[in-house]
Amino acid sequence: MIGIFFFDDIIILVGAKDVMSYCIDYGKILFLLNIVFLLPNTTSSIFRAEGDVKRATKPLMLTAILNMILDPIFIYFFNLGIFGASVATILASLIGFIWMLYWIYIKNDTYFKFKIQYYKRNLEIYKKILIVSLPASFEEIIFSIVAIVFNYLIIMTAGVNEVASFTIAWRYISIIFLPCMAIGIATITVSGIAYGAKNVKNFDITIKYSTILSFIITLIISAIFFIFAYPLCELFSFQSGNIELVTRSSQILQLLVFYNVLIPFGATAAYTYQGIGSGFKSLGLTVLRELILSMFFAYLLGIILNMGVFGVYLGSIIGMNIGSAIGFMFILLFNKKFKKEVENLQITPHK
Repeated sequence: MIGIFFFDDIIILVGAKDVMSYCIDYGKILFLLNIVFLLPNTTSSIFRAEGDVKRATKPLMLTAILNMILDPIFIYFFNLGIFGASVATILASLIGFIWMLYWIYIKNDTYFKFKIQYYKRNLEIYKKILIVSLPASFEEIIFSIVAIVFNYLIIMTAGVNEVASFTIAWRYISIIFLPCMAIGIATITVSGIAYGAKNVKNFDITIKYSTILSFIITLIISAIFFIFAYPLCELFSFQSGNIELVTRSSQILQLLVFYNVLIPFGATAAYTYQGIGSGFKSLGLTVLRELILSMFFAYLLGIILNMGVFGVYLGSIIGMNIGSAIGFMFILLFNKKFKKEVENLQITPHK
């Protein structure tokens, strides 16, 4: 609600001034009706907390599929253009949320019952939730700030046209991170349970298993994107014969796949800290990895050492990987400390 008053300024900040009219048509209604996206995410988290992963996932899958179906209908059939795309997104999310409400209030077969008489106000619980959620929220803000800084560095070293190529490549880089995020969400729950139960064995396994699994998946997807960079980027070439855009975006993609190499290590550390209730430590690692090191090296190589846009990309890769390695070292040290604490308490780990 606050952001809507600064919407034009935000568009300029992210380097989209040339397409401001499209941004306004698409973005303003999304800003105003953001609750439609927040409620399904919150509800799906409750399903996941119950261990009902299928019902946490199915409505989100339905939302994605409906969005793809409704987009061309509202854009072309109803002739609403880019505004129609935003309307389709909102409707798709709303329908997915209605499906969740059906399970909760009509079918009424969830473990957790959403009834007002069960609500007991407990300020201590609010405090515990905020200790974890506020740092996590700031982490999302950090990602947005990094994107803005990244865009400016690219514009400074290569111009506005480079941003278009970078944006295409970055779409795929974001896809590479999704498995880390998915495994990380599970890591929050499992590590939290193990930590609360003083279960050293499970806590240790959680860290190692989630890191290895994320790392393997990341390497596989990165390899695929590296090999098939050109045909993948060609999918975004909506202008016939725009070979230059496709070629440049594929070159950037082949370079930036190395941006994600050690992210599984840093992500596991951050998500584990969230799981044990140390949200501010998770935030600190994210700030160190994403904002300080990644952007510092990007500025150092790209601007100070005058390596141009290649230096910006290379610097961000170096900073991200160093930050991820540092974060993983921190969580390994914490794991070692946790083991000693349990041994001192003479608690036998649960099997």
